[in-house]
Amino acid sequence: QFLWISSPHDIEWVQLARVPPILVEIIMSDVPGCALFADLPLSELAHKNLEELRPALISKFSDEDQQLVLELFILLDIASKSQRSPRLFQLEGAISILRGKDTLVRAGTGYGKTLVMTLVLLKDPTATAVTIVPLKTLQHAHVRHTFHM
Repeated sequence: QFLWISSPHDIEWVQLARVPPILVEIIMSDVPGCALFADLPLSELAHKNLEELRPALISKFSDEDQQLVLELFILLDIASKSQRSPRLFQLEGAISILRGKDTLVRAGTGYGKTLVMTLVLLKDPTATAVTIVPLKTLQHAHVRHTFHM
């Protein structure tokens, strides 16, 4: 679990309580004196991308889902050795699946649909992922369309 911090006084309490930095997340607000995400154990890339997503995270996700977003950022940052961080649509898809909803992620080739599944598996290693890859069917349909016009 993460500890939500909303004021500079909370930061002092966390330091006095010796809460490990991995448990500290500074709430997404404009409270003076709070450095957003400062104590999260994330790479520079993840911090940058998380900050860019901040407005969307606040408007699209509940407090509980914002916490899940932070967990997914940390898990992916560790698993990718600080090379990857999720985009908004990937977070939306992963959270939808983790919440038990039927979810369809539609995006172009190479856009990052597989990362949605990866985020779910990082969060819940006991989950099962089924991937349907209809490339042969698409190739045959393309040939039929091209040569039978």
